[in-house]
Amino acid sequence: MYVSIYNATTSTFDEDKKIFNYLIYFCKKRKIRLSFCSKFGSTKENFFRENLKKGNWIYLPHVNSVKTYNNLNKQKMVVFTYSTLGFEALAKGLRCAAFYKNFPIHGNYIRYPKSGIFWSNSNKYTDIEKTVNRVINFSDKKWKKVVKKYSSEILNYDPKNTKTKIILNNILKN
Repeated sequence: MYVSIYNATTSTFDEDKKIFNYLIYFCKKRKIRLSFCSKFGSTKENFFRENLKKGNWIYLPHVNSVKTYNNLNKQKMVVFTYSTLGFEALAKGLRCAAFYKNFPIHGNYIRYPKSGIFWSNSNKYTDIEKTVNRVINFSDKKWKKVVKKYSSEILNYDPKNTKTKIILNNILKN
């Protein structure tokens, strides 16, 4: 399981910390390997090790975008709070569980309920466990339907920005 937490310096860190600590417990109980994907370099590892629950989790520092995406692409599941990388994982079809109070993002044109098929704005262990288990237990066919519906509404996967390039070329021609 790959976890992406937005920012250690924001007011949301206490909530993110609580969720991650629950995930440490969940993964230990289920014998799932847990990795923490940081948007920071290796110099912040000590900060996270000191501020998050002790456990057998792996710290993955940000080295460069290529390494981050290579790590992401190897994952079976991604759990995230607010993280563009999490939404990109969803768009790529990776199993995801999101725990963010303004899911997917504040100001999105579509209003979503407080909890849904792969997200919840709750920070209670029972709700986190229920959401993560639901995503784990989806069949591949069911998950593909979820991805198709929600990635089209939130963030489409566009390898090599093909669609964006077409739009920009059309604009530049006019």
